[in-house]
Amino acid sequence: MPIWAGSRLSLRLLSVMVMRYYNENRNRVKGEIMVIQRKNMKTETKECLRDGKGRVSMVHLTPAEVRRHTKLFAELSLESGASIGYHDHPHDIEYFVILHGTGIVNDNGVEMPVKKGDVVITGNGSYHGITNNGQGTLDMLALILDL
Repeated sequence: MPIWAGSRLSLRLLSVMVMRYYNENRNRVKGEIMVIQRKNMKTETKECLRDGKGRVSMVHLTPAEVRRHTKLFAELSLESGASIGYHDHPHDIEYFVILHGTGIVNDNGVEMPVKKGDVVITGNGSYHGITNNGQGTLDMLALILDL
């Protein structure tokens, strides 16, 4: 079962992505349906992501060829103590939907705690980073959209 299953907020975000995809692909053959089975999703582990610490596991929910105006749509899982380093988003906007665990977000130099159900929005030249300060994993959906 995906880590985001059951979260009302993440389902709303997913429905926005589906509608955006639908609106951009209206000219596809009527009745064509796209289903991406979990077994076909690309998974990878990044060390020191954005000069952070530790390992971040990623499950890409959509392949690159169908992500129009979307740079990333993935489940991220940070091990205890792991982080995504402080970085900016000058030409895009990133959403983190916290699904499980706790963390500390550095939002333009201000540190704030985050937990399940919280949403972090960074874009338009803003900076952010996130650290898992809990005992278990910090799981979240990450969505990066072009501005």
